[in-house]
Amino acid sequence: MQMAVNCSRDRRATLRSANDTWRNKMNTDQTNKRIQALGELFIQLGDDEQRVARCLYQRLAKGKPVELQVLSRQTGVPLSTIVDRLNEWPGVYFNDDGAVIGFWGLAIDPVSSHQIVVDDTTLYGWCAWDTLFIPVLIGKTCRILANCKQTGEPIRLEVSPNGVEYASPQTVHLSYVLPDEAEFDRDVVTSFCHYVHFFRDRETAETWSHNQEGGFVLDLEDSVAAAHHKVKFEFQWLPVAS
Repeated sequence: MQMAVNCSRDRRATLRSANDTWRNKMNTDQTNKRIQALGELFIQLGDDEQRVARCLYQRLAKGKPVELQVLSRQTGVPLSTIVDRLNEWPGVYFNDDGAVIGFWGLAIDPVSSHQIVVDDTTLYGWCAWDTLFIPVLIGKTCRILANCKQTGEPIRLEVSPNGVEYASPQTVHLSYVLPDEAEFDRDVVTSFCHYVHFFRDRETAETWSHNQEGGFVLDLEDSVAAAHHKVKFEFQWLPVAS
């Protein structure tokens, strides 16, 4: 009788282990698909477009509007081409003088509570995820100052081109949605950025994200992986291992 009981326990333990393995694999597969989907939200850029985009990020990181003539001179791309591209691309913002003040996740004005401190200059990400890929594109380590969307608790990160070097708290998670393509092209801020926030931990993030249609949550490691995939997909380039 005891042998039969032990066999039954062994079978249940084996079944639980198999179920756990299956669930872990399904969760990993789903996470990998989300990392890829986030990384490929944006368009792949041609050579001239890459030079313009990277130069824009690096110039904006100095905290001043970027004049298009300066952009043309520094990249070697004709001014007319730059004007055409910037007018075609969504998510490009100009001041009254026609200089760029916001571009694809980076702004020199306080458009959000996500502060990106580069050297002694405070910039702003449009959403939490921007703070993870912008250090790669400007080639500098940044201090990130933000707050948990749900509790208001301070979030403090140090992000280098290689990834997150420091996090407080260490349990930080991010919320996301995968937007409709047409809505994304029409307004990246309202269709995507407004749903991408920092949270102090997974439970808090999932509580908030559960109320957003199509919402999901990734930890910092997976969020960095998605950010690096974005850079590799968009620019066909990444200066660091990931």
